[in-house]
Amino acid sequence: MSPVLTSTLTLAGVIAAALPLLWLTAPAPPQEPPTTQQQPAEQQDVYATLTFSGAPSVIILRHNGTTLKEWHSPTAPAETPLSLPAADTIELEAEATWPADASGQNAITITLEPADKESRSSTRWGDSVLHDIFTFTW
Repeated sequence: MSPVLTSTLTLAGVIAAALPLLWLTAPAPPQEPPTTQQQPAEQQDVYATLTFSGAPSVIILRHNGTTLKEWHSPTAPAETPLSLPAADTIELEAEATWPADASGQNAITITLEPADKESRSSTRWGDSVLHDIFTFTW
């Protein structure tokens, strides 16, 4: 064989052996970071009933900082349907104010009635202002 043909065949053999090694040793392409978008939490329908002593001026009901309902001069009981994340524990923030002439301790009781679970109630006491977290666990 001629030296040119021998060199060409040797070079072809080296390239044929090097290509798979090149693919195996090449750095991996950069991966995109996982998206931080969260799927919306599954919601459940809950019926809420608020009973209270005295006649509050305002009651505000919040969940995770979002105002769910606001009552001005409510009558007892204050009732409302709510759509809350489906969870075994729900925390609601309640804020209420009573007129300055309201005497003694005042109270708010919140009762939650999910469609597929037992109802739960929780009561908090305060003077002319009440700001507290109500925790309901099933």
